Amino acid sequence: MRHAPPPLISAGDRERLVNLARQLPNVMSGFGFECRLRADDDRVDFYGSIGARGKGREALAGFSPVLRPAESDGGEQAWSRLGAFARRWADATSPLYAGIGMVFLEFDAPFATFPAPLRPPALFARLALEVGDGGAQWRQAEPLISDVVYLLLGQPLPAPTRAKLREVFTDLPLGGHVVDVAAMLSRGSKAVRVFASIPRHHLPAYLARLGWQGTAGDLETALGVLTRQRSHVSVQLDVSDQISRRIGIETSGDPDPASHDAWWAVIARATALGLCTPEKQNGLTNWMGTTRQTVPASGLPYLLHRVISHVKLVIDPGKPLEAKAYLWVAPQLSFTG
Repeated sequence: MRHAPPPLISAGDRERLVNLARQLPNVMSGFGFECRLRADDDRVDFYGSIGARGKGREALAGFSPVLRPAESDGGEQAWSRLGAFARRWADATSPLYAGIGMVFLEFDAPFATFPAPLRPPALFARLALEVGDGGAQWRQAEPLISDVVYLLLGQPLPAPTRAKLREVFTDLPLGGHVVDVAAMLSRGSKAVRVFASIPRHHLPAYLARLGWQGTAGDLETALGVLTRQRSHVSVQLDVSDQISRRIGIETSGDPDPASHDAWWAVIARATALGLCTPEKQNGLTNWMGTTRQTVPASGLPYLLHRVISHVKLVIDPGKPLEAKAYLWVAPQLSFTG
């Protein structure tokens, strides 16, 4: 984290993030940090990925966090539900076994110092859907989402939510697909969060079909910042009996860590609009790169590729646009130079 100096990650946050990481299963295929880019918000969240391969499912199923004897905030119940999900995911007879290829755990700031209880994360499930139109995707996804909601939110998928989720899938434009579904255990929300990849020019009409009550001007501004050189954009929707007015628009980077020019353009546009401070812009510029490091727990050498995973603009009607950058570390085992 020395490559993400203040104001991206403060010294105090660095220590808390290290303490948090030490409490998690040692099977994450990557990890990262969610950084707010405006001047008055220095919170940093932690997130990491656990893949189906490499015993990741089994490690999550056997994970037991530190808890207080009697949790009054629902944390113990949420962890119990996450454990039930992980055991179901690790069961080869379950639809989740083949239907979810990866999960992401996201821990919201602030973090308590160990041995204080570890608050439950939000869980994002990467759906393994075959290529097809929105109707075909929904037929594959419906039983998976029903299981995820029942296991993580402790209730059957409500009929109004099921109907709205069906619209989210079946109204997808040509070339659109749903990537992730999420349960926000850390926030007590019963809505289902959906991440969908949409052709950029079809996004306004898609949101209109779903009945989104947001502001067209904010949407065009967000798209202008994020996607001038990209054909697709990801949209984050909280789905209950309707679509939440608050949505997120994301763009991901070039898979080649050496290709940084597009990111500089995105960040520069965000800074020009006052969505990112010049200091944080400079910190993001210095983040990307590769270092070689031996991991003490295993004694094995790794190349740690530091990239920007994605940038998100949050649209919440009546409030200013909010920009976030997601820093990512991708470890690669390396026995040579």
